[in-house]
Amino acid sequence: MIFHSKAYGSSNAVITIYKGQSVTLHANVQDAASYQWYKDAQPISGATTNSLKVTASGVYTVVAFNQEGCASPTSEAVEVKVIENLVDVGITKRSENRQVRENEPFEYTLDIHNKGPLVATNVIVKDTLPDKLQYLSVNSVSTGSANYDPASRTLTWLVGELDIRASAELTYMASGINHGNITNIASVSSQQQDANLADNVSSDTKNILGLNIPNVFTPNGDGFNDTFTIQDLNKYPENDIVIFNRWGNSVFQEKNYHNEWTGNGLSEGTYFYVLKVKSTADIWEDYHGYITLLRKDR
Repeated sequence: MIFHSKAYGSSNAVITIYKGQSVTLHANVQDAASYQWYKDAQPISGATTNSLKVTASGVYTVVAFNQEGCASPTSEAVEVKVIENLVDVGITKRSENRQVRENEPFEYTLDIHNKGPLVATNVIVKDTLPDKLQYLSVNSVSTGSANYDPASRTLTWLVGELDIRASAELTYMASGINHGNITNIASVSSQQQDANLADNVSSDTKNILGLNIPNVFTPNGDGFNDTFTIQDLNKYPENDIVIFNRWGNSVFQEKNYHNEWTGNGLSEGTYFYVLKVKSTADIWEDYHGYITLLRKDR
């Protein structure tokens, strides 16, 4: 007769273990002098004691021998199944699908999943924010808990267990400190070996709009669009603007511009501007482009 120990998920005839684990089978025969273990009906070399440590899948039996060398009947078979200790957890990170400007809050969503074949345990999501992104708050978390560490600029989501074919979601708010593209990366991990590492990391690139600078103004005294007005420039009181004509000569220059230029004394045409503003992060940013001056009849 065979009995077994240290089995994971065992039953009377089948023992299931994870890859890298083992199970010890024991032969319980009175007054036996020696033994011979078999795997899939083939004798196992050197397996002649009353116990056998098994790490491979197969059907195991044992025969006991007495002092005279007489063999006992073959024992009942025990099937050992070795399965991969694998999960397939993945993550998708996405930002809110709308245009936002500097310092305007918007939402990120982190979606995670586990395709199996095992339950994932100690699932952890980490999202380290780049310098141009300001963390605001967690909106919602479907399972587990989340906290943000300002020192490392990392949002950590402690998910815990994630069942087979299960998913979970976290949303949080952030804002862009500077205009331009902001890319950040989130990752997910678990205690188990992952079958597909390709989907354990997900990145999102969000375009943060800067100043809304027009490309035409009409200084004709009708009270509408009479000055070169840059929307939200008042948020950047430290600025410097230079405007050039088509020959590269400066026709207007001012520090701390307040949207008052009318193009006085200049003819209609296209001019080139260079605008520098000091952001809330104390970084000077450059904008440049063309502005067309038109004087329509009143």
